[in-house]
Amino acid sequence: MILRVVFVLLCVVALTNVVAAGKKRRPPNCEIYHLPACPLILKPVCGSDGITYSNECELCRKIWETGDKIYVAHDWPC
Repeated sequence: MILRVVFVLLCVVALTNVVAAGKKRRPPNCEIYHLPACPLILKPVCGSDGITYSNECELCRKIWETGDKIYVAHDWPC
């Protein structure tokens, strides 16, 4: 019985990850920030480059510094 419950929970977690991975990434809203300064707010986002940024502004700063096209993959750590 316990093995069945564990198996079902693992299936739910795997399915949740598949659904989350299928969502489209979005461009960051960099126009609202006064770069290069960013607020000290911890609201992690995962960049399309696979890096977790402490907030969307930090992702925008990376774009501002490098010129790379980086999108928000999702609004939680990578």
